[in-house]
Amino acid sequence: MDEKKYTQSLIYLLKNSKFRNSKKHRGVAVLWTAFTLLILLLFMGLAIDGGRVYFAAHQLQNAADAAALAGARIVRIDQGEARLQAQKFAGLNYCIGDAVDLELNSGNAPDGDIVIGRFYFDERGFVRLEDLPADVKPDAVKVVTKRTGSEHGAVPLYFGSLINVNTADVSRVAIAQALGGWGAGIVALDCYAPDALTVQNPATEINLIAGGIQVNSNHEDAFTPHQNVEFIPVPEIVNVHGGIDESHFPSYLLDVTRLGAPRMPDPLCPDSDCGVITGSDCIPDPVFGTPIQSETVTVEPNQTKTIGPGYYPGGIQLLSSNETLMLEPGVYILDGEGLYINGGNLIGDGVMLYITGTGSVDMQGNGIVQLNNNYEIQVDPYFNYGVTIFQDRNNSNPAVIQGTNNLDITGTLYFPGNHVKITGTGDGFGTQLISNTIEIAGQGDIQINYDGRNPYPANKAILVY
Repeated sequence: MDEKKYTQSLIYLLKNSKFRNSKKHRGVAVLWTAFTLLILLLFMGLAIDGGRVYFAAHQLQNAADAAALAGARIVRIDQGEARLQAQKFAGLNYCIGDAVDLELNSGNAPDGDIVIGRFYFDERGFVRLEDLPADVKPDAVKVVTKRTGSEHGAVPLYFGSLINVNTADVSRVAIAQALGGWGAGIVALDCYAPDALTVQNPATEINLIAGGIQVNSNHEDAFTPHQNVEFIPVPEIVNVHGGIDESHFPSYLLDVTRLGAPRMPDPLCPDSDCGVITGSDCIPDPVFGTPIQSETVTVEPNQTKTIGPGYYPGGIQLLSSNETLMLEPGVYILDGEGLYINGGNLIGDGVMLYITGTGSVDMQGNGIVQLNNNYEIQVDPYFNYGVTIFQDRNNSNPAVIQGTNNLDITGTLYFPGNHVKITGTGDGFGTQLISNTIEIAGQGDIQINYDGRNPYPANKAILVY
């Protein structure tokens, strides 16, 4: 190749080589670098703002959980206070620097911040109070915590403005349900017995005014009501530690019955475990003192007799409908016959009858029985508990109380170590019934007017949603 051709070839290569367009390629590289940095910035912003939203959601969930639990602990007792407690405990929590604020929603609107209702485990569903039957009480609180633009201030974003998104709406929900009973009108204490609470007669109507039912037995047939028995109204809740025979169980009770529920300590002896006393926090046994009289207290036919409080080793026995025994206020310790009434009249205001030794409670006949532990007449210390009849924990003799229209007992009937049978009809079966085991065999309306006394102090609530 001559020199001229070589020179022409070199010039051609230089004109057509990639080095000729290097400036253009350097411009494209700058654009790609800028675009990549922008994408990285967007991802970084998404990560930061996403983390901020996640953190806000976590804080809102904590607030919702705390509020729902606080409200559920008291919802059966006072719904207005339940709302206030929910609002208070939500406000103790913060979301992105601001206290969580709940509206009380006193009208219980379904989309409100605090909604009161009932939670059904089987369906995993929450039903607002207004949508429940009239005789079903609430046991759950639903709380919705929000950071939204229209109501509570949406969560501000740091990098969202790059894509014209400045805030994020975040909300969380929690539902808590009351566990156990804040108090129960009927409590069966035995931890192991079959038929610890049983209703024998299909014609029985049990009118449990407020409160619930607690059955501590772990037996598979711990609670056995006849399938045709009617509870009017339906109890707030039926807690059964063991099981039931669903094939013979009233279907309407299934909605309020919780199987496998925790045992409830004896409301009058919280320091006890299945009958074994483990501490001193129990209603005390009364001091016997000197016997008032050694023989059984009786009354002559067509006569009225008045006695005062104290120790009666022979107990009380009334056999005729035309004899009347009046009790002055105080504590009566009855051994021997215990309290045996088969037709006589027994009237006592501000009294507690303590059955001990070989005594038992056998109240039958059509006589007038009016007993109460009046809170205003102090029977120290028993007036604090409102106990009208208390059978010695070591006395296992069964008790029988037959109701008529003439039976009018107010106060707690407490039989911690024995079986009690309620029969007959009437509205005078006390204000609360606590017994080792219970049998109800009446043929009409048996009414226990529970008033919230002797609640289990460690009332609990659990998160169910």
